[in-house]
Amino acid sequence: MLRAEKETVAGSGCRWLHGQARIHAMDGAQTLPRVSALRVVTMKRFQRCKAVSFLAIFICGIIAINMYTDSVGYQFARPSWLLAGNTTAWQHVVPNTNVRHVVFLKVHKAASTTLMNIFVRYGLKMNLTMMIPSRKNILNEHGHFNGRNVLPPMRNRTYDMMFNHVIFNKTFLKPLFPPDTKYIAILREPFDQTVSAFMYYKYVYPMPYLWTINGENPVTEYLKDPRKYEPPNASTSFTNNRMSVDLGFPNVWSRNLSQARDFIRDLENTFHLILIAEYFDESIVLMKRLLKWEFQDILYISSNSLKKGHDLKFTPKDRERHRRWAWLDHMLYDHFYQLFWDKIHAEGKSFFREVQTYKEIRHMWQTFCSQNLNHTDTLKLEATQWSSAFEVSSRDCNLATTDEIPLMEKVRLNYYRKSKERVMSLPDRLFGVSRVSKSKYHKTPRSHHLIETKSGRWIKVSSSSMNKASVKQNSHQDKRATT
Repeated sequence: MLRAEKETVAGSGCRWLHGQARIHAMDGAQTLPRVSALRVVTMKRFQRCKAVSFLAIFICGIIAINMYTDSVGYQFARPSWLLAGNTTAWQHVVPNTNVRHVVFLKVHKAASTTLMNIFVRYGLKMNLTMMIPSRKNILNEHGHFNGRNVLPPMRNRTYDMMFNHVIFNKTFLKPLFPPDTKYIAILREPFDQTVSAFMYYKYVYPMPYLWTINGENPVTEYLKDPRKYEPPNASTSFTNNRMSVDLGFPNVWSRNLSQARDFIRDLENTFHLILIAEYFDESIVLMKRLLKWEFQDILYISSNSLKKGHDLKFTPKDRERHRRWAWLDHMLYDHFYQLFWDKIHAEGKSFFREVQTYKEIRHMWQTFCSQNLNHTDTLKLEATQWSSAFEVSSRDCNLATTDEIPLMEKVRLNYYRKSKERVMSLPDRLFGVSRVSKSKYHKTPRSHHLIETKSGRWIKVSSSSMNKASVKQNSHQDKRATT
């Protein structure tokens, strides 16, 4: 008979070995073990618990991965095409009939501030992610655009819209917007644009190179010998073919005609529409048709217009001098002026009826906004052949009449409210300094505040030290750290 430790006799021919009953026949032959009913039930329960445990671990793993990717800003999916420019990886959201992805190039002194106001109001209304500067109202207007003065896009989103001053750089900008983005710019008659820029940057926002130009008509004095006053770096000038500089021409000092033609051809292939400031309402309606917007989306009140300089008298010789000096801007304007009217004539006769209807609706809206309104006042406008019925309020009037810099403060405030969600973390080579933002997983304690210093760095200040002296001291410390 077999021997085992702690064996006890359970009956004739039966021995218990470690809880298992092994029955031996009288002739000593061993049979197969027999498992008790209690053990069978226990094993089945254990197998079920094991399966449930594996399923729970799997689900917890998925949740943990989602939480991690959310906390780092979905870096697994985004940077591969943001860095390499592979826009085919962008996941398109549910398509809309109206266009919500727009890059508007804000050309200096070409009625672009009025257009910017239209885009800001539309972006706020549709809750779009707008490429905005971290300070002031300019993304870039001198030299190469590197994105250092840009707030990063929100988590799981690209930029939807851009409308601030920037020297256009297609290679840098295109990967930051969806592939269905519409590119729009505006041009103005070059002589009038230069006169407006000259007076603005001499008297309103003075530039040093214009200080010494005096006389009864300083513009005429300037046109006699522009090279005498112009700075060597054309990107720091606002009177040397500035529209071409804004659109990205590499060297306006050169007179390479072949290069200029290639530049204009490339702009024609890149921009879906270039507006003409002298025909502003026609331009707005043409843009409305391209973007499939409504009349309520394109209402405006003229802003940032400068009256000074309108009383100056110019001779044909002044205009001829300017054409020789700003030959590239004239070449650019003449080409897209013709293209602009070709697009309008292709729209048919109904286009001009729509423009007339738009002017009437805009006049009614402007009359409404010119009154003393309270927050409950509204204006209801009936549907037309080209737009559905809509209603505007005093808030719309306030936004339409807000100056550019306060308007950008509103956009930034809206951005910081939305940034309670995690903002997407982009590499420093795109956006320079990384920024602190509120996250639903990394919340700032209520007893602390985030303050942006002049150098653009964020510092955390406790509520007890929220006074001018401490903020000023922290700003000085930040300044010393950056220098």
